[in-house]
Amino acid sequence: MPRRSPLTEQELEILKIAWEREATTVRDIDEALLERRNVAYTTLKKTLADRAYIYRRPARYGLACSPACRRLILSARNIRMVSVSKAAKEFYMRILTLLVVLAAAASGQTGPEILKKTAETYQALKSYHFESQIVSESVSESNESRTRSSRISAAILPDRRRLESKGGGQAALRVYDGHTVWEFRPGANQFARQDQAVYKPPSMNLLSDAVDGYKALGNAAGAKLLREESPEAAGAARPCWVVEVPSRLPATGMMLERSPTTYWVDKSTNLIWKELFSIKIKMPSNDQVQNQTVTTTYTVARVNESVPAELFHFDPPEGAAEISEFTSPFGPGSTLVGKGAPAFTLQELAGKEFDSTSLKGKPVLVNFWATWCAPCREQMLKVQDAQREFADKGLVVLAINDGEPVETARKYIEEHKYTFHVLLDPDKTVVRRFSVTSIPVLLLIDRDGNVRAHHIGYNTLLDLREELKKLGL
Repeated sequence: MPRRSPLTEQELEILKIAWEREATTVRDIDEALLERRNVAYTTLKKTLADRAYIYRRPARYGLACSPACRRLILSARNIRMVSVSKAAKEFYMRILTLLVVLAAAASGQTGPEILKKTAETYQALKSYHFESQIVSESVSESNESRTRSSRISAAILPDRRRLESKGGGQAALRVYDGHTVWEFRPGANQFARQDQAVYKPPSMNLLSDAVDGYKALGNAAGAKLLREESPEAAGAARPCWVVEVPSRLPATGMMLERSPTTYWVDKSTNLIWKELFSIKIKMPSNDQVQNQTVTTTYTVARVNESVPAELFHFDPPEGAAEISEFTSPFGPGSTLVGKGAPAFTLQELAGKEFDSTSLKGKPVLVNFWATWCAPCREQMLKVQDAQREFADKGLVVLAINDGEPVETARKYIEEHKYTFHVLLDPDKTVVRRFSVTSIPVLLLIDRDGNVRAHHIGYNTLLDLREELKKLGL
């Protein structure tokens, strides 16, 4: 058992400094503790000296600060209280948490400084090979789920890169070979290729490289050092700084709230071994609030070493179908993109016949929807925004109802005062012609009548204004 001893005079002096600086150093301090800041120092000294004892394990903490500071950086399990009330224990725990921050500050280690070094480390990389395990846990009133997936991020900079996701229902691969960008969806056995010189990742990019995000951490506002911890990663305990960065993403669409992101930064290499964030979303399908926590733990982290050249080579598997591009973030790609849109004739709400041949020379947005479809109702708001903003630039918006009675569709459109064209497809002829198997579906058709984009499902991150640039708007 480690030796137990009372606090020394030097340690009590450090506690006094912590007490005086507490309001500005610990942001989440509660009002009750604020009121107690005026307690006489002698009372504090007596409480700590007479009733509190600590176990010291200074060798566990490699801080470049005074010995007294080292001795006060303790984990919760190393504390023993004798005859101390619950309130006093909570107070003492806050003091110890504060001392972690003060000792780190004494060694020049603050949240912003740690992240600045981290960003500089990633910016200086010439090559890397990272692999990670991602655990996503979702909890709602009626359901709990847990999924696992893995990611590979490898590169020989500046022009070769491999990004791969496996498991979790989102298997995908993107390879930059220096000339061509290849994208492959194993589930659909489809691939697409584009000239690397002009390639732009999709707006909803599930194969984004975490390294790019880490390079920007030096600009993160409000970073806060929380504690030290040694998580298990790549088969060993990794002594880390734990730093929290507030989210800059506003609540939008289904996402009600996003927590700060927490990073575990290696003390010696400045590499990130683990990160965690959570989001609160409201599911349109059942109107329930869902809390989702995503934890990423790295299992491989090799930097500035030789990376196998075969990681940056792609040969389409036998039987794989080539398509023009993947416009949805997951699932199969569209066979319509790059081809002429099927012609059709449908009836408008007012009873007038609408012939698609009248659209020649005009940019068109087509949205397949139904009143019973909650994601469709969310997407209709974006469609109306597009109608309002781009109608005077020639955009034609068509909302094709998927098989509902005319009165059902009319009532909904009138209640929400939508102003775009609404077409009825009671026998789903056009639905089948456009290979629509689930809704909502959004299509962009250029002035030549060719499909330029095909989005299946409601995507909160889809920037419709950006997508309409494909039509020259």
